[in-house]
Amino acid sequence: MQKSSNFLGTSIHDLLANDDFVAWVKHPTDELNKFWQDAQNQYPNLIPVVKEGRQLIQQLTLQNDKPDGEIKERSFQRFRQSIIQDKRRKIRKLTFLRIAATVTFFVMAGIWGWYYHYQNTSVKYLFPDAGNLQANVSEATLRIKGQPDILLNNAHKGQLVKVGNLLISKESDDLLIFSEDNSKSTTMKGLWAQISLPRAQRYRLELADGSKVWLNSKSTIRFAVDFENRRQVEMEGEAYFEIAQDVDNPFKVKSAEITVNVLGTSFNISNYQADPSSSVTLMEGAVNLQYNQGKTCKLIPGQQAYFNTRGVREPILRSVNIKEIGAWRDGLFAFRQDSIIQVMDNLSHWYDIRINYEGSKPTALFTGTIPCETPIEDVLSLLEEAGGVKFIRNDRYITVKSKP
Repeated sequence: MQKSSNFLGTSIHDLLANDDFVAWVKHPTDELNKFWQDAQNQYPNLIPVVKEGRQLIQQLTLQNDKPDGEIKERSFQRFRQSIIQDKRRKIRKLTFLRIAATVTFFVMAGIWGWYYHYQNTSVKYLFPDAGNLQANVSEATLRIKGQPDILLNNAHKGQLVKVGNLLISKESDDLLIFSEDNSKSTTMKGLWAQISLPRAQRYRLELADGSKVWLNSKSTIRFAVDFENRRQVEMEGEAYFEIAQDVDNPFKVKSAEITVNVLGTSFNISNYQADPSSSVTLMEGAVNLQYNQGKTCKLIPGQQAYFNTRGVREPILRSVNIKEIGAWRDGLFAFRQDSIIQVMDNLSHWYDIRINYEGSKPTALFTGTIPCETPIEDVLSLLEEAGGVKFIRNDRYITVKSKP
């Protein structure tokens, strides 16, 4: 077993190549527990590295679609060996890839056209006096009509505000609970509540009717303070919904040109105004989509309505892997035969980066899963090594070029 004095300046690569560390995470003993606790006490800078290393190894070995034990162990050892080899060559690589039968992040050739970024200026909002929904905030913000903004990061846990008979409480660092007491109030009419998030942050909401919402990075959601009598929300960005059933009071989600009508179900909406495409994916239950000024379609579980241009014409209905669509809730980027434009749009919602494309069109399609906490330089390095694309980075500005 190593002496703790060896841990000064230890990186995540060092830990993943450390047999004692891997043994401790996978098969902890009293001796190993004491050793690693002493090491962290002696070197506080080791604490976040240990935390990340534990999470990576646990994700590698406990995926929901994990393979059999023997195959899983071989895959894990291949992953560790690649880390050790990278460390020896002093090449910085991505420290985690999704485990299946093998550890892969592969690139597939294909033809993918450039997209234009369309800004819709004619969207009709449920609450016109609240302005547009784009999340131009530097930290998670709760805004209520007629009330001062509440910055959620530094807000204390417990009740934040009461408006009429609506109570809003911060349950944890990433959870807001909306509830209604039994008092009758006439001061709620016309009031709205809005939660906006910056990059690199997510939040969960429990609404007054029992519905649950997961809000992704750089997203906004808005709804009536008198929510139980008006189960309608509007949102921009990405959100995952688990809707409490109420036959007499259907739930409606409006996102730009798309409206989703539901009774009780789970679904994901991705509709960033700056992105060239949008989608609605049904996890379970049933939903009815309205789009293009009155056209409708119904989705079945595992199906996605994909709108590949702005202006919302006819959606492409396709079957998708719902675990991958909802992977962002678990802190993962998931790609499946995605173009580099789709990949970079996804990354730009989380990292504070600006994307520019130069030269001929990249034709590579990417498949794989990456933790959102991975440094952007490691993500770019991996994509370059996969092939077909090259990046030139100048601080927050990234130029994307095709590579033969």
